[in-house]
Amino acid sequence: YGRVDVRAKLPSELGTWPAIWMLGKNISEAGAFFEEEFGTTPWPATGEIDIMEQFGRNSTEKTEVHGTTHTPAGFGGGANGGKTTLATSTTDFHIYSIIWDEEEIQFLVDDVEYYTYNPVTIYGTRNTANWPFDKPQFLILNIAMGGVLGGDVPGDFVDATMEIDYVRVFQNYDEDTSDNLSVPLVAAPSPLKDAGDVISVFSDSYSNISDVSFDNSERTAYSDLIEIENN
Repeated sequence: YGRVDVRAKLPSELGTWPAIWMLGKNISEAGAFFEEEFGTTPWPATGEIDIMEQFGRNSTEKTEVHGTTHTPAGFGGGANGGKTTLATSTTDFHIYSIIWDEEEIQFLVDDVEYYTYNPVTIYGTRNTANWPFDKPQFLILNIAMGGVLGGDVPGDFVDATMEIDYVRVFQNYDEDTSDNLSVPLVAAPSPLKDAGDVISVFSDSYSNISDVSFDNSERTAYSDLIEIENN
């Protein structure tokens, strides 16, 4: 459980289908893309959290963003989600976020909530079919081309870019408590906090992770879990 913030500017080209999303690490493929063994759980039983998707079938869809969950109870065309209008999604950077706890998942743009997935509200109860979100997930950032939601790729298409300013992952985020971790445990590319508070994963800030001093007792346990090779 926690909060994920990704500051990004989306591609404007039609035919592009950018996404910032998460899958259960237990998926029956190379789970988390860094595990040596496959998981044992098929999609959608793994759960999928689409922090941000933008479709590309027409110019209107390039002014909208979606937040969606996929579970055995609701997936594909029957998935649960919401959308919001964001006219400057392809010209300006915006922060796409989720706040995920043991009861619900909130979807936000620039810290404004526009959709919340709560299985009890939708289905009247919580079970493994509508809430597989009690296990670790991993992040994926990508641009898909074409397809059902990407739309036709123009014949003169050359390339497209989803620009990422940063990715920040907070643990145990709960705005109603006073003992939150106030800075991300993992951030990329360049955190605003001192090395003692946050690890920069894709940054030239620190030449050797062993040089980072974890003086916050809440983070000490994580200092040995991060390994960065060749800076």
